[in-house]
Amino acid sequence: KRAEGHSLLASVVEGEISALAALPSQVSDADIVHAARLLRDANTILAFGEGHASSLAEIFVRRLVRSGYGARHVGHADWQAADALLSLTTEDIVVVFVFRHASPGASRVVDYATTIGATTLLVTDRHTGMPTCDMQLVAARGNEGEFHSLSVPMAICNTLILELSRMDHGRSLAKLAKVDTLQRMFREKQD
Repeated sequence: KRAEGHSLLASVVEGEISALAALPSQVSDADIVHAARLLRDANTILAFGEGHASSLAEIFVRRLVRSGYGARHVGHADWQAADALLSLTTEDIVVVFVFRHASPGASRVVDYATTIGATTLLVTDRHTGMPTCDMQLVAARGNEGEFHSLSVPMAICNTLILELSRMDHGRSLAKLAKVDTLQRMFREKQD
């Protein structure tokens, strides 16, 4: 939806700013701290998302791994999900990303995780039709009829990563330093 007198780009930017500005009123600092503790205390983190949510889940896992956490991304509710769920235990957490439409695959993953006693965390923009999880971080990605990007859930993920680094007694920072050293090593080999 284009705001009157604004370019398409300006309208998109205004929508993103508005959605991001509303985020703190939908997800509290206490919610972020609680979710980060669940992630920190898990043995393994399994992040599931289909479609556009899969891209965000993949980026989230990449950042978790770089911060020293055992994490795996699952982008399809098929053999990939079955393989990932094989080793799931009560010590693990499943983070499910669902946006816009209900996801039968996400519901199946959550149902299985719940059955075996793994912790479940849902990141979504929907208030209804979602699988029941131990914790939910729900935030709108924009107003009805507006373009909805991944900026809001990405801000949630970034905040979770930052909160983890604040609470894990240097674990994340040590791993990030090692990642930096390894990246420099590969860059030097290419020169």
